[in-house]
Amino acid sequence: MPLSAQLPDAIGSTPSRGSTCLGKYRLLARLGTGGMAEVYLAVAQGAMNVNRLVVVKRLRDEQADDESSRTMFLNEARLAARLAHPNVIQTFEAGTEGGSFYLAMEYIDGKTLKDILRTQKKFSLAQSQEILKQLLDGLQYAHGQG
Repeated sequence: MPLSAQLPDAIGSTPSRGSTCLGKYRLLARLGTGGMAEVYLAVAQGAMNVNRLVVVKRLRDEQADDESSRTMFLNEARLAARLAHPNVIQTFEAGTEGGSFYLAMEYIDGKTLKDILRTQKKFSLAQSQEILKQLLDGLQYAHGQG
């Protein structure tokens, strides 16, 4: 089941006490952690309670104290904000709140490749070629924008 289907009340609700917000984004669940950042499912809180799911990538606290990490993160934000391609996640904005640096990005509802491989185990040659083609189209576009 897609993650958004599991959170209908959270999408339309107002922030609960103790919930974490970065700018207009209310963090709902951590999706993953990497070497430099944490990635969260969040709600973009709009006017008149018109909200939508987004992904927020937040620079980890220990990285935010390091100037070279901040510079890399901000360079990523600048590049990502210029990209508009069907095979590249859209970045809506970059911001800082209370010393936290973050990117707000498009949320794509559905299963991850990892989820699909758990149930399907492998792809046909045609499926594999289509996945690779789409990945390379997005990558070629991104590298042409730098």
